[in-house]
Amino acid sequence: MSFEAEHHKVNSPISYVVVQPVDKKTKQVVIHGSEGEALYGNGYVKGAFDMTNRYMAGDWRQYYFDIQDRTINAAAIDFEWENDNTNFTVFMADPQGKIIQTNFPSGIFGEFLGWQTSDWLGNSPFSQGGAFYPVKNKDNTSTVLYAPINQTGTYTLFVHSTLFDGKSITEPISLAAKFTTIVPDNKPPEIIFDLPELINSSFEISPQIVEKNLDFVKYYLDGQEVEFNALQTKLLPDGQHNLQVYARDIVENEVKKTFLFTVDSTPPEIVVKSPKNNTTVSHSLEIDFKVEDRNLADKGAVSILLPWGETLDDITYYLYNATQIDEGTYNLKILATDLAENEQIKTITFNVDYSFVQQPSGQQTSVQQPSVIPMDEKPTTQITILLVVSIIITAAVVFTIYVRKTRKISIKIKS
Repeated sequence: MSFEAEHHKVNSPISYVVVQPVDKKTKQVVIHGSEGEALYGNGYVKGAFDMTNRYMAGDWRQYYFDIQDRTINAAAIDFEWENDNTNFTVFMADPQGKIIQTNFPSGIFGEFLGWQTSDWLGNSPFSQGGAFYPVKNKDNTSTVLYAPINQTGTYTLFVHSTLFDGKSITEPISLAAKFTTIVPDNKPPEIIFDLPELINSSFEISPQIVEKNLDFVKYYLDGQEVEFNALQTKLLPDGQHNLQVYARDIVENEVKKTFLFTVDSTPPEIVVKSPKNNTTVSHSLEIDFKVEDRNLADKGAVSILLPWGETLDDITYYLYNATQIDEGTYNLKILATDLAENEQIKTITFNVDYSFVQQPSGQQTSVQQPSVIPMDEKPTTQITILLVVSIIITAAVVFTIYVRKTRKISIKIKS
């Protein structure tokens, strides 16, 4: 911030932090080197201890990267500067503030002495804060750092000048940071799902995705993207549907599968002709019915469960001898199951009473009403039969009278 008066101008520094967001779409973060006044710009570092006591304090520069994608697990960072006699140490700290990597790993010194980097000399009687000394890891004007990324959050990059050439009060630096996913995986996820061609409303749609480094899975039902918990067949109407499953891992290996299936939630319809409910029989029980369903199997779809434990399969008509069981009230069950495993059960109650006069099978037990012939119909057949019978009777009578008269005449002649 600048303060200007009539005779002089004062610049007051204001510190602020700009966080660079990083997600899967971020290809590379680049900061170009720049020179300028000591109070401006983030593409430079100020002077540091140069072994000749011209600059006694090393400068620090911080950069912040907000990792927003959980699949990112590695960072590669390249620093470049202009002068051969300048040197930098770079630190990477995780969101908790722990240093996870430097451009000069500490090695055995870090394991036993707790040093963070191999170009830093620890505390000693000569220096309570230790001291840095120049080390190169790539070439004279650049250094690289590879850091592990094991969580989302803000990572901090510290840059410290351990040696400064001294030709200017600032040293331009350029930074290129690449955040990526590196895993030994070149195979797409595997989708395992055994989906029958015909299902009912109770079927559970639960595809299994086999992938150690899975990034995400998407589901499309009849062309519309849906959440996994919305894959409920009880919400689907009867008919044909298609399910598309798309899965991708963190290194962008992907797979897509489409499954076709038909929903049938309608149970079979059982139409019973005989026996009617609460029917009473004395000597035989006629079982006659039919099952209507468009997805009925040829075998194993129909069963008759008799009350005495016997089961009859794949028949719709049966005549049972009721004299083999005791008198009483029984329940008969008819079971029908279609290919989608929809089930229908019909229970019929009947009574066995030996004293009951039972009509033959196929006849109604109710009192028969006399037949009524419509007025506009001529009973020609009945009239013809009556005429024939009348003629035969008349002929027989005439013949009898004739025979008797002939006998009387013969007797008179003989006498």
